[in-house]
Amino acid sequence: MPIEVNWFNDSQSVVYLAVSDPWTWNDFFSASRQAALLTQQVRHEVCFLADFTYAKQFPHGVSLQRIRTIFDFKHPNSGVLVSFGVSPFMRVMLNTVLSAVGRVDSRAMTVNTLDDALGVIAEYRATHGHCPT
Repeated sequence: MPIEVNWFNDSQSVVYLAVSDPWTWNDFFSASRQAALLTQQVRHEVCFLADFTYAKQFPHGVSLQRIRTIFDFKHPNSGVLVSFGVSPFMRVMLNTVLSAVGRVDSRAMTVNTLDDALGVIAEYRATHGHCPT
């Protein structure tokens, strides 16, 4: 499966999405629905880790609007979304979209490694008091 969706931890406070090439936009939308279902199973805020380590490019039909949908999570339980392992090309595209929609300092960001991503979530928890461990 090009995008796997699972709980990252036993407390069900972080959803982990592992993306691998080749993936399609339909795979992405299906994974988004799966993540939303997991988020609906709990009553607390849920953070998201998106692992692009094995995905080096966007699917065919890439557009700024489609990339923007990656960051349009609107469930009431949604916390921070941290992407990591993003290829240089994908990072430029993601950061361009975030800048264009005014979300550079938002709850969605990209970092280099899983450790960096977990650090962002820990800082988010410390400052917002959400995403229980």
